[in-house]
Amino acid sequence: MTAGWSEPVTFSCAAPDLTTTEADLKWFNDQDEEITATVTSGGKFISDSGRRLVLRIPNPTDDDAGTYTCRGVVNRVAKEGSITLELYRGINMTSPLTQYATQGSVAKIWCRMTKTNLEKDISWYHENWALIRSDDKYRVGYENGAGQEGDYLEIKDIQLDDGGKYICNIDMMSVGKTLANFIQVVVTVPPKMIKPITFNPVVPKEGDRLVMSCEASGTPRPTYMFRKNNQDLLEQPNTDGNYIIEKVNRTDEGLYQCEATNKGGSDTSDVTLDVKIPPVIETPDDQTKKTEQEGKEVRLQCRATGDPAPALTWQKKGSEIIYSVGTNDDVYVEEQEGNSEQDAQTRVYSKTLYLVIPTLKPKHAGEYVCTASTTAVTVDKTFKIDVMFKPNFDNQATTQFWGWVGSKTNLTCIANGNPEPVIEWHKEGQNLAAINDYIITNGNSGLPTRAISYLIPTVANGNVGSVFGSYSCKASNRFGENTEQLTFEQARVPGEVGITVQDTRATKLGLAITPPAEDGGQAVTQYLLKYNKLNNGGEEKSRTIDRVAGEVMTKVELEELDPNTQYSIKVYAINNVGSGAEKNFMERTADYSEPDRVMVKSPRSGANAYEYTLSWDVPMTGGADIANYVVEYAEALEVNTNTEPWAAVRVLPQAQTENIPGQASTSVVLDNLKKNTFYQAKIKAVNRIGTSDETTFIFRTGSGVDSGSVAEPEVTRTDQGSGLQSKPILGPGPSDDDAKMKFKEGGPALGAGGIVGLMLVLLLVLALAVDAAFCKTKQCGLLWTLNGLIGRQEEGSTAAKSPEDGDEAAAKLLGKEKDDSLRTENEVAKETEATELESQEKKELEPEDKDEKPLPEPVVEEPVKAKTPTEAEATETAAEATPTVEITQPASDEKTDTTAKA
Repeated sequence: MTAGWSEPVTFSCAAPDLTTTEADLKWFNDQDEEITATVTSGGKFISDSGRRLVLRIPNPTDDDAGTYTCRGVVNRVAKEGSITLELYRGINMTSPLTQYATQGSVAKIWCRMTKTNLEKDISWYHENWALIRSDDKYRVGYENGAGQEGDYLEIKDIQLDDGGKYICNIDMMSVGKTLANFIQVVVTVPPKMIKPITFNPVVPKEGDRLVMSCEASGTPRPTYMFRKNNQDLLEQPNTDGNYIIEKVNRTDEGLYQCEATNKGGSDTSDVTLDVKIPPVIETPDDQTKKTEQEGKEVRLQCRATGDPAPALTWQKKGSEIIYSVGTNDDVYVEEQEGNSEQDAQTRVYSKTLYLVIPTLKPKHAGEYVCTASTTAVTVDKTFKIDVMFKPNFDNQATTQFWGWVGSKTNLTCIANGNPEPVIEWHKEGQNLAAINDYIITNGNSGLPTRAISYLIPTVANGNVGSVFGSYSCKASNRFGENTEQLTFEQARVPGEVGITVQDTRATKLGLAITPPAEDGGQAVTQYLLKYNKLNNGGEEKSRTIDRVAGEVMTKVELEELDPNTQYSIKVYAINNVGSGAEKNFMERTADYSEPDRVMVKSPRSGANAYEYTLSWDVPMTGGADIANYVVEYAEALEVNTNTEPWAAVRVLPQAQTENIPGQASTSVVLDNLKKNTFYQAKIKAVNRIGTSDETTFIFRTGSGVDSGSVAEPEVTRTDQGSGLQSKPILGPGPSDDDAKMKFKEGGPALGAGGIVGLMLVLLLVLALAVDAAFCKTKQCGLLWTLNGLIGRQEEGSTAAKSPEDGDEAAAKLLGKEKDDSLRTENEVAKETEATELESQEKKELEPEDKDEKPLPEPVVEEPVKAKTPTEAEATETAAEATPTVEITQPASDEKTDTTAKA
């Protein structure tokens, strides 16, 4: 028996043929020593069960190998049996099941085990059990060491895709055992710093929360350790690459190192932390305000400290000018450095910047800002200069004012001074405060150094000669006084305008008005025009035109005039005083001219997806009837809808043209369009004189309806010429292979009530049609009866009406009589054919003994011409399906009810 070293072994000795009660069985070793009792040396023990003696070796060693013999007496006969125990040492794997190899290296994957005396065969496989043989990539080797031995698999230039599971398979043929070891190979990429250590904030200053970060590549993902002066700062490496100082200060300065590590190696990055000191402006607050009299010198001091040394600048608040070191007009700047030795020891640097105004003026009053900047932060401090000065009128915008009888003019006086000046008004040396013809009020400038006063003279017919003239505004404070002279002049109505006739037409005159050379002191705001027919005595018409301020020429058109007529025209300029001098001239309209521009009135967003109705108002004809309208339209590829009106940016060059005859035509249907698409239309009116100016209009078709839920009546679309028609149709069919049209969009869908109502109407029409047929063929029915009653009421003035008269009455009841202007040649042909078919049916209902008549020749339909929307509606009505009536003739001559079937 062969067993593994340390594997438990059990031998059993039995006497199955025993007839006596006991066999007296005993075990002996190869030295013929009896193995006795329960436990003996070597760890062996026996168990006696009467007929069976069991020998157990729980933990066999090399000393336990050998032959074991069982002896006994079986039925009074001595017998024995032997068994030989051979031991072999088992295999224990000592190499790790996960092994690492650096990318690009020659990797050795180990399959180590404890030494054994068994013969074995070792082979290597991929994870899918594909055998690995030695070649340029792989090599299998063997190594024997102290206490262990094993194979290895060598992989040359190992790469990331070489990673995965490998199988070391050990076959032990002598004992019939196989051991498969699955080894995970991880290909590592040594860490490589992607970027140096970074700080957030970039320039740390005292008190900041500082985040120090580094990042490295590598496989597996590296871990990070931070050190300062070679001392670890973290208890354990982390994976996010961050080290945080909650409140950084100067003691945190020094050399920092970040080390990234994985199984493949490590990489480091170093950085020096320099904590900055924010700048501080140390000038006391009591030295930031200066109050001096005009003409004195003022000196402002701005001292600041920080690390690094701050940069200082001066700037007046409200101005974009930054004062540089040296002279700046009447202001100059001085710079003073700090104590360099002391600053170097404390690492806090100082600098002082002086702003000096040698001669103080009122304009120097205000706030000045000193700014201290470092790479860490910028701070500033505001200084104020208050200048005491006597009054001046530097902000007086104008000294000339205008007035007229009844006007209320404010003579405005603006005086500057510190303290705020007091203002008095004088005329010819007299103080006006106590004179009733004047009102004096004070304004609010919002500034403590500016006073505003208003003088409002009362201008009446009685004081025109004295109220106008020169006025004095006197301003004073404790530093002196000053006077400003203002003039109050009388404004008058404007002079005569200039007129140029720029356009003469049969029903319109185009004028250009230029303002008068003398506006009377007030700007012209409007023009008044009066005109009527010369020597006609008719009512004079008038128009008022606003003038745009600063406009050199104002254009105006007089419309709805009579052709070849002399007109008297008067023009006046108007200002605040009133209407000016009259400009009177005469002008005759032309005999004839081209029409005025056409004004489109249809909405720019159409309701239908595949057609659009373009409509307009009849323009002024120019004295000659409009012969036709010309409409050109094309798809607009790009439209600006943010303007009013919409404007086309890019239009297809292939435009379609429609000619609409007649002056009264005011619309046209453009069909075969694309749904939800912009189009540009251009329309002109033409008479025998010429063509009107072109009107451009942008419209968009509707978005369409669900074709799956709408019935599609079969129609034929005629594509001729351009392929775009101006006839009214129900719906689309822009593609050549589409022979169906959808119902018009935009209308509501019929509900259940609508369908019932429609059916009732169709039944009524059907009944009337049957009654009309009976009236004509059998001289009976409701229409025949009504016709007879009407004939009797006429007291014999006319003979009894014929069946044709009854037929005409029926046609009227059925709404068949149409206006000839709405009937097309195609409709007339269809009605003729229907009449002939009706006659043919009547013949078939007549007795067979009547003479047969030949059928009429079929009428050839004329092509359908372009229709206006009114004609389109009539065509649609006529095109509706008419019920077919079948008359059943009674078999006998007896009077019976006639049955009509649809």
